[in-house]
Amino acid sequence: MSAAQTRPETTRYRSRYLKLKSVLHDRATGYPAIPVLLEQLRAQLDGRRSIGVLHVSLDNLALVESLYGWQVLDGVLCRIGLEIREACGEELPKETLLAINAVAGDSFAVFVIERTDGREVDAGSMRSSGDALRGRLQAALADDEFSGLGPQLNVRVGHALLSRNPFYRFE
Repeated sequence: MSAAQTRPETTRYRSRYLKLKSVLHDRATGYPAIPVLLEQLRAQLDGRRSIGVLHVSLDNLALVESLYGWQVLDGVLCRIGLEIREACGEELPKETLLAINAVAGDSFAVFVIERTDGREVDAGSMRSSGDALRGRLQAALADDEFSGLGPQLNVRVGHALLSRNPFYRFE
């Protein structure tokens, strides 16, 4: 088979891969959508009682797009995504799994598998991790690039524990 014959096939596979990736990964942040991580989360829960989840969202984010446009909105989301990624190994354990709520989403899910010392997560450790992450993200939004946005963006970080309980559905 000649190179000319394989090239269209390679192009077709690449095109299909990129289409699939675009429905599973957010283009602006590069984060996977939550459904991409479900099998990994199930596997992590097999050996643990629970894993932690932090939900990161921003107050007034909907107004950013309507007042300043999608480019500024994407800039805010990319910065928050970058800060969360850089928090892994600092405020968060390195093994933390990161996701966005949906493709073209506007909030993040941070799955904390275990504490930095290897012990299981609990409500107290999740509260501490959430507070540390909130501080980092709020500081990132206070720099010159975003401090002039009005209304002011405020970071919200909620936390919970996920367990593999047969009475709960994991969809």
